[in-house]
Amino acid sequence: MSIDLEESIKNLGFILKNVSNDNEVLQEFINNISDIFKSDILLIDNNDNILYEKNAFFDSFTIVNQLSGKKTLEYQVIKQLETIEDTKINITLDNLYTAKFERDILKDIYAIFIPLYIYKEKVGNIIIYRKKEPFEDYIQPVLIYIASVLSIIIYNLKKLEISENKSKIQNIKSCISTLSYSELEAILCIFDEIENNEGLVIASKIADKAGITRSVIVNALRKFESARIIETRSLGMKGTYIKVLNDYLLQELKKFKN
Repeated sequence: MSIDLEESIKNLGFILKNVSNDNEVLQEFINNISDIFKSDILLIDNNDNILYEKNAFFDSFTIVNQLSGKKTLEYQVIKQLETIEDTKINITLDNLYTAKFERDILKDIYAIFIPLYIYKEKVGNIIIYRKKEPFEDYIQPVLIYIASVLSIIIYNLKKLEISENKSKIQNIKSCISTLSYSELEAILCIFDEIENNEGLVIASKIADKAGITRSVIVNALRKFESARIIETRSLGMKGTYIKVLNDYLLQELKKFKN
């Protein structure tokens, strides 16, 4: 299959010029790479998160982490990717340490493994793979361009994630600072009753346990809900359903427990 290098780079550059959101750029960029090489794509960051996957020709290599519920790769595959330090072309996937597929099935699937670096730090890997047709050696300039762009996009996404996480933590701290001593006690008691970031609580039981009034509980929950840290829904006599919206809440509340 012949690839027009100049046209390919021009098309990829067009995406960077005309799409403003990093997540949208990533999606459009990966889809364009898939079209160029008539291939499937797997993009994973250095925290083992699947950033994007395009399966047009072959089944997915991902599995679901039973604890987090997120898509990831088998442990042995992740460890194998960690050892890749430079681009490798036309590695057949029977060399991949996967138990998900029979090795005979993978013998005619050719892959490009590209480690992604920025500022001397590895930020992820991209795997480009297709069946029965090896990749041409002359595509190296496109691969270099792809690696450079994706490294910058992932770096920007990580910076944004860090900034958003700091903002979430600060939001919790600010909300806690507005609580009275009794309201803080109420909150600690409430979230002792909740598992997996959501659950049902009965205000009267919490009030009796903490030695406070129901109005204190209501005020405390209202402050957290106003800050979009939680959402609540009254279920009448059954109690109040609470769902945690801010993943850092339980972590921050632990700091106030004896």
